[in-house]
Amino acid sequence: MTPVKAFNGFVLKIHSRCNLNCTYCYMYNKSDTTWRKKPKKMDLYTFERTIEEIRAYAEKKQLPRIHIALHGGEPLLIGNEVLRRFCSLIRATFAETGIDVSLTIQTNGTLLNKVNCGILAEYGVGVGVSLDGTPDVNDKARLDHRGLGSASRVEEGVGILMDHHPDAFSGFLCVLDPASDATATFDYLTKFHPPALNFLFPLYTHDDHPPWKEPDSPETSVGDWLIEAFKRWSQSEASVRVVVFESLIHLLNGGASSTESFGESGRNIVVVETDGALEIGDALKVTADGLTNLGLNITTDSLDDAYDLVNSYLVDLGADSIAPVCESCAISHVCNGGDLAGRFSLSKGFRNPNVYCRDILKLVTHVDDAVRRRQQVLEAST
Repeated sequence: MTPVKAFNGFVLKIHSRCNLNCTYCYMYNKSDTTWRKKPKKMDLYTFERTIEEIRAYAEKKQLPRIHIALHGGEPLLIGNEVLRRFCSLIRATFAETGIDVSLTIQTNGTLLNKVNCGILAEYGVGVGVSLDGTPDVNDKARLDHRGLGSASRVEEGVGILMDHHPDAFSGFLCVLDPASDATATFDYLTKFHPPALNFLFPLYTHDDHPPWKEPDSPETSVGDWLIEAFKRWSQSEASVRVVVFESLIHLLNGGASSTESFGESGRNIVVVETDGALEIGDALKVTADGLTNLGLNITTDSLDDAYDLVNSYLVDLGADSIAPVCESCAISHVCNGGDLAGRFSLSKGFRNPNVYCRDILKLVTHVDDAVRRRQQVLEAST
């Protein structure tokens, strides 16, 4: 059966502000400034219309499963009463449709408490937490508006979640710091027993290059970090999925990309801002001011029109084709050019090699070798 070409992921920005001020944040501290004009909270009317439109769209497309993510800013700033109402509304709206709704929230973890953890568990909401490693590493970048680190508050919040509703914990997102110890990061995060981790490349573009290396430098500290993390994961007894590594192995075995780190463009995901504005993946806010804005609104425009516009928009910017210099690369079919942000420049759109090109090549080569060696061992033992 040919897959339906449609959105199947919906990111709802229920609160557009954050109680942290992370130095690398793509929403507040990079190129985009559109958040300044957004309402702080999504109101009930916009939320109801959004959920109604998503249900009608999913039914029309006959989608068996969709993913709805509550996002921000920091979504828990919405407050417990509204959080309960929003979660209840989603579950009630889809209760008789037969559509499987994977409902998650991505939080910085500092506001988790017994009450909101209970609400999230009651409505089957998977809780993803952002944490960048050991406290000394995390607190270099993930600061509050007073300049204070956040790690101790995250540890407390995750502790409450694990003590009372461990099944609600879906895992960590970790923006890797190439100057940190990858093994120590892995060991620290896995002590909380997350079911999954994902290590994210720091978001930089050709106009805002990674500050630790010069353009065209042979330096590969991000790739080296990921290789060390891969080695630790491969040897670890911890039962944890590492999304970036599992996705890479899947690609090496001929599968499709399932992560933005390796060319997944995110065209099946749409973002709904607090005012109902429809946008492409919000990590691309790192590229240019207003680039993610589609000029459509969930309360007045159709998701069909949004899907068509997302696709034509990304094609126009070069998202569908890798840079000419990449075409002869032995791993281009695996990395697919890497994440879109890392390929972007104002002058060429996404028609550039990735700022992490050498890092990706080194990582893919290492993982490919490791997978081959493991396969040879398995074949020799049978």
